[in-house]
Amino acid sequence: MDTTAFDRQFGDLMVIVTVSLRAGYSLRQTLEIAAGLGPEPTGSVLKQWLAHLEGGDSYDEAFVQLLQDCPSPYLAQFVDVVRHHQEVGGNLALMLDEVGQHIREQVESDGALFPYIRDLCQQVAARVPEYVKAEKT
Repeated sequence: MDTTAFDRQFGDLMVIVTVSLRAGYSLRQTLEIAAGLGPEPTGSVLKQWLAHLEGGDSYDEAFVQLLQDCPSPYLAQFVDVVRHHQEVGGNLALMLDEVGQHIREQVESDGALFPYIRDLCQQVAARVPEYVKAEKT
């Protein structure tokens, strides 16, 4: 499988993932959102991962199958970080933000996920309590 189109969307996908994780969504919820909203091929690739989970696979088994279905080196970096996080814990959003930044420096985005990033940021902003938004006078 040629992963060029997926790779061009992946850095932007990492923005969606990190913003969602920081807003309190789980990784699965975040990838469900991205699968439902994401353009092709990202939406289909993530739907395959979700189908493996719904079929009874563990996260690790689903990731192994996903990498076979979509052998992107950037997806492999993502999976490595998620696996590392499962072993040692820590701030997954921060870890993935570094991966996303690295990928965005290497691969030019096709811009297909920008509308989804904007919409997601608006959804996240709507969840922030008013007392956090209030400016100090």
